[in-house]
Amino acid sequence: MSSIAREIQPMIESIPEMPIHAIQSQLLRNHQLETSLHKVIRAKRIATTRIYGDYQEQYGLPRSYCDELLKANPGSPTRQFRRIYVCFTSVMRGFKMIGRLLLGVDGCFMKGPFLGQILSAVGIDGNNSIYPEYLQFVLQGLIPATLAVFPNGEQRFCLRHIHENMKSKWRGDVYKNLLWSAGRKTSIPYFNKAMEEIKTIERAMYAWLNEIPYTAWSRAYFSGRAKRDMLLNNICEVFNRQIIGAWDKPIITCLEFNREYITKRIVNVKKLQAKCMGPLIPHATEVFDKIKKHASVMSVLMVDTDKYQVTGPRSQCVVNIKHKTYACRKWDLTGMPCKHAVAAIWDMSRNSINAGIPEEWVSDVYWLSTWKNVYENVIEPINGPNMWTPSHCPTTLIPPKHHTQVRRPKKKQKKAFGEKELEKEFDKGGKRPEREPPPSVVNVETWVTMSGAGKDKGVNNPLLHRNDTLPVKVPQLTIFISDGSFCGL
Repeated sequence: MSSIAREIQPMIESIPEMPIHAIQSQLLRNHQLETSLHKVIRAKRIATTRIYGDYQEQYGLPRSYCDELLKANPGSPTRQFRRIYVCFTSVMRGFKMIGRLLLGVDGCFMKGPFLGQILSAVGIDGNNSIYPEYLQFVLQGLIPATLAVFPNGEQRFCLRHIHENMKSKWRGDVYKNLLWSAGRKTSIPYFNKAMEEIKTIERAMYAWLNEIPYTAWSRAYFSGRAKRDMLLNNICEVFNRQIIGAWDKPIITCLEFNREYITKRIVNVKKLQAKCMGPLIPHATEVFDKIKKHASVMSVLMVDTDKYQVTGPRSQCVVNIKHKTYACRKWDLTGMPCKHAVAAIWDMSRNSINAGIPEEWVSDVYWLSTWKNVYENVIEPINGPNMWTPSHCPTTLIPPKHHTQVRRPKKKQKKAFGEKELEKEFDKGGKRPEREPPPSVVNVETWVTMSGAGKDKGVNNPLLHRNDTLPVKVPQLTIFISDGSFCGL
C-alpha cells in the first residue's frame, strides 16, 4: 500500500465521493506535496479497495458469507449459482404478520467492473412505509418469472409507467388526467363513465387502454385482499434510493450494506413506535380523522340493523355493515371504513345498537399492536470476514465474465419522454414556479416522480399491440400473493 494511499484513506472513509482535485488540494495543504493526477487516481483506487474490499476476491466469499448468515439467522434460504438470493426468516415472518400480502418488484443496475442487477421485493406496512422482503444479486439480467413463482397472485402495473408508454402518442395534461381519473375510480359504474369520456375524446387511446387488463391498473377491479389501493410502485423506488451507496461496491460489501440498512430501519421504526399511543398507527390515525370529518356532514337512512342508505353532498351509497361492503368499495380495498360507513356506525350508536367506536371497525393491519408485532422480528448480527468458517465446497467461485464496453460508461439517468421539457419549468432554486392549472384540467397528485424499470420495444411489450417500434417504459409490477403461493417460497 503506497504512502499516498495510506494518507488519503481516512479522507475516503469519511467522504467516499471526494473529488480527485480536492484530494490533491488536501495533500498540498497538509504536506506541501504536489502529486500528479494519475498518481492520486491510483492511490484512491488502492485506498478504496482497502476500505470496501477487492471486487474479484469477494467473488470467492459468497459461500462462506451464506454459511455465516445461516448460522446467525437459521432457516433463512440462501442460494447461489450465477446469482445469490437472500431472504431472512425474521423479515419473512414479519411480512406475513403485516396482513398485506403485497410485493413491489423492481431492480437496479450495478456500477462496478462486474455488471449485474440488484432485484428487490418490497412490501408495505400498515403505516404506509416500505418493508424490504428479499434481495437478489443477479449477473445476467432480469427474467420475468412472477407467474411461475406466484401462479395465484394478482398483478398490478404501475400507472405512472403506463402513462409513460402512452406519452409518445397522447401527450399532455388532458390525456394524463383522463387516465388517472379512470384508474382512481373505485366502483365499476364510475369507471365505465370515465372510459366513455376517454372514448369520446380519443377513440384510439380508449382502444389502447382496453388492451391492458383492467385488473392491473384500475381500483374498480382490484380485489380487497391486499388492503391497499395503491396505483404506483414507488415503494421500490424508495428502497432503491436508500441503497444507492451499494451500487458500485463489491458483492459482499453490497450485500452487507443492504443488510445493515434493513437492520437500521427496523431499529428506527421501533423508536417511532415507542412514541405512539394508539389505538391506530400514526398514518392511519391521520387518514381516519379526515374520514370522520367528512362523515360528519352525511345523512343516514336506516333500513335494517345491517343496511343503511348514506347520502352526502355529491354521493349516495348503500352500506352493509354485516358484510362490511358498500357501493363505493373503499372499505373493501383498504380495510378502513370510509365516510359512508363511519356515518352508518354513528347512526347505529344513536339507535342504541352496540357498534362501539369507529376505530374498532378498522382492519387489524392499521392497529398499533399489529405494527409493533411486525417489527419485533429483527435480523441477527454476524461476525466479520476474518471469523467466517471457510466453505468446504470443492469448487471455487470465480467472477463472471466481463466485457468492457467501448467508450466512457454513462452514469446519468436516462430521461423519460418529456422529462427534459419539464425540468426547464423549474427555477434555479429547484422549485417549480406556481401557476394556476387550466380550468379544463382536473388536478392530480403531484408527488408522482418515478423512473422506469427498463425499456422494451413496442412489438415485444405485452401491454402494447401496435405496429410502431418506439421505445417505451416497461411498467413495474406489484404482486399480490395468495397464502399458498407465499408459503411456497
